[in-house]
Amino acid sequence: MSNFEEKPSLVINVDKLIVSTKLTPRKLEVLKLRYDLDTYDKEPVLLIDAAKIFDIFQERCHQIQQKALTKLIKK
Repeated sequence: MSNFEEKPSLVINVDKLIVSTKLTPRKLEVLKLRYDLDTYDKEPVLLIDAAKIFDIFQERCHQIQQKALTKLIKK
């Protein structure tokens, strides 16, 4: 099976995981930008660009991303 054929079930599983984790809106938006979880067809946003979008320092954006990923992994 190619990656293209597997993608829909992967997208569904990721969406279910994110919803079940109940991330804060900011954490969710950071992950969506960083890993392209909305459209799955464009390049993910760099950390520095995501920080600019939220008007926060790059390190703070990294902390938010890490907390969100930790929460997803624990789920």
